Amino acid sequence: MNFVTMSGVLDSGLLVRAIKLIVGLVATIHTAGGASRTKVRDRRRAAGRRARSISAHLKLRNDDAKAAVLAITGELADMAEASIAEATRVAVNARRALARQGDTAPGRLRASVAELDVILGRASRVVAQT
Repeated sequence: MNFVTMSGVLDSGLLVRAIKLIVGLVATIHTAGGASRTKVRDRRRAAGRRARSISAHLKLRNDDAKAAVLAITGELADMAEASIAEATRVAVNARRALARQGDTAPGRLRASVAELDVILGRASRVVAQT
């Protein structure tokens, strides 16, 4: 397997993982009562479908497979960017809810918002590198 194809596979795995983490953390924040009205689209199934289609294209072993893998990786990057943008709005609104609640805010909400900030930074870096 050549480097370009392998790089696309690695990037796609990281992008799918980032999308799954973002959606999961947003669900936790919603459950904990932060930013419950801020909508986020669940892209986990679509991302998984595209990641699985990469392995099908890799079996072809030709230049068309490289182009297909890079195109699918680009789609995954676009999906990750959209998830990051939506999750950023959730983080802003959740921080606003934390400020309103003050010391009575649930610890799970505080931890989830802090973890979401870290994941958003890392996911943005992966998208930029992709």
